Amino acid sequence: MIESGMWIFLVEAAAAGSLFAGLIWWVVKGTGERDRKLKEFDDKARNDAETAANKTDNA
Repeated sequence: MIESGMWIFLVEAAAAGSLFAGLIWWVVKGTGERDRKLKEFDDKARNDAETAANKTDNA
């Protein structure tokens, strides 16, 4: 059996571990979404630039 008072340390360790895991998940998830948005913006900007360059070449 767990000694008296020891259970609070186990509860605190479990809470700290879950908060840490939640923080890591949140950061990784947010970074992925940001990278996706930046890639979409870069692809659109590249396509717009290529279209503009092709128009000036054909003119």
